[in-house]
Amino acid sequence: MKNIRLKSTFFIGVLLLASGQVLSQVVPVSIRVLDEVSAQPIFNAKITISESHFNFKSTEPNGVSIFKVKPGQKIHITVSAEGYQSAIDKEFNVSDIPERNTLTIRLFLDDGQSVIYGNIKDQNLNVISGADITIKIRNHEYRTTTNELGNYSVLVKQSVLNTVSSISIILKHNDDIRQASKELTIAERYIEFNPTFGDLSSEYGLSPNSEATYSAWRYLKKIDEAFGNFEEQVNPLYLQYEMLAEFYKIIDFNGVDAELVNHINECIVLYNSIAHFFKALDTEVKNQVGEKTREKYIFKASKAVFNKYKSEITAIESKVNALAEKEKQLGAKLSKKYRRLFESM
Repeated sequence: MKNIRLKSTFFIGVLLLASGQVLSQVVPVSIRVLDEVSAQPIFNAKITISESHFNFKSTEPNGVSIFKVKPGQKIHITVSAEGYQSAIDKEFNVSDIPERNTLTIRLFLDDGQSVIYGNIKDQNLNVISGADITIKIRNHEYRTTTNELGNYSVLVKQSVLNTVSSISIILKHNDDIRQASKELTIAERYIEFNPTFGDLSSEYGLSPNSEATYSAWRYLKKIDEAFGNFEEQVNPLYLQYEMLAEFYKIIDFNGVDAELVNHINECIVLYNSIAHFFKALDTEVKNQVGEKTREKYIFKASKAVFNKYKSEITAIESKVNALAEKEKQLGAKLSKKYRRLFESM
């Protein structure tokens, strides 16, 4: 959640036109890239979407990238990743309903490539995120880091595996280093390696709630990041808050710290009430403008509505900013409780 300031010029600019058309509306489109066989997320896959212009991004460790796109249009998506077969091309119709704008694309390994992948846990089955992983195969080393779900993967040429009978994994988490090995029978294309290490929960503050809470927090921050700064976008305000509330609703609360769950639910309630308020204001502007379409009439009506409800708008601004400050304090509290960084993005 970000602090906001609803200036009159910004407020007027984002109201609906009398014709019912939106000045400029964007919705988030979430694209996840996975390995076709292992279903592991592919980090740093290159995604290009083309609409009126080209937009480039790389996937996060969870295999996801989020774009902001105008709804109601067909976009062309190209995805490629090192070690995987040639780029996948796909067309996608962008909906104005956020839940429909999620897409999963699966890639096949290149010939001659193998992937070593797995999930790292301690003996209490708590996943270990943010751990440095080194895969050693004779004199070759491959390095990566576990994501928030404890998953990792590295690409290895099959020619490297053809003459070895085992691989080893070295895990480094804070000041602790552990090692495990796996025997190989053939040079497989997909090698799943899920070592379980000693009890780290007392050392690193891991608990049954730690990973679920951290994952929910990260998703919350990604939603905020995708919508960006309210003052930098030209969407109708009510739609901004409606979409934020809908995206917050799909956060998985299973195993999440109760304080974070309560905070997210509080945001949802506030966002829905704000959306309802601004939608009513949009209707009032449209009623004042009537059949007139000239910009000066729209501006005059918008300004009149803003001045009429200025105190209510200021109160909304205060509520959002107070909740943003509360979220910042909650992040500090969770960081201390779980001994990991719940950062503000």
